[in-house]
Amino acid sequence: MGSVTPSPLVPPRRLRSLAALALGALLAVAGGHALWTEGARVLRAQELAAWPTVPGEVIYSGVGRRAPLRQRHLGLWPLGSLEHRAVVRYRYAVGGTPYLSDQISPGSARGYRSAARAREVAARYAAGRAVQVRFDPARPGTAVLHAGNRVSLWRLGVGGLALLGGLANAWRAWRRLAPGAHPEAGARG
Repeated sequence: MGSVTPSPLVPPRRLRSLAALALGALLAVAGGHALWTEGARVLRAQELAAWPTVPGEVIYSGVGRRAPLRQRHLGLWPLGSLEHRAVVRYRYAVGGTPYLSDQISPGSARGYRSAARAREVAARYAAGRAVQVRFDPARPGTAVLHAGNRVSLWRLGVGGLALLGGLANAWRAWRRLAPGAHPEAGARG
């Protein structure tokens, strides 16, 4: 009497193809998200660069420490490491109305692992220094010192590679899963 091995519900080759399809789709989504967010950041910087400017004065410059944003949101404070942030407060006036702000550039609320890097940024804006302040004409209380128009080539490169690699992987897996696909075709390519 011979033993009969039950066949799996999904053949292993098909399961591998499904996993490759899922991985490809995940990579494509992650790459697309990186490209989208970097593009949005560049467009925002261009918008800020068009804001009008007024003279202002730095009233405080220093370095602060805090838990990284993800730790604060997950309730993990005070676990983990601290990040360092350049803290710059400045005053300016629009149409005779005085305003205070601490926004250096878009995204400047995120910190640095190195206190030296935060000190370097804060040193650029020493207390008493005259600065040009860019403000939102629709909401003059919203202002930045720097439009932050640098493009992250690293993020664009990784995002582009992830998008293209994910699409190529998903397309290849989809071809193997297509009805009528030759079984050996999936093994070769």
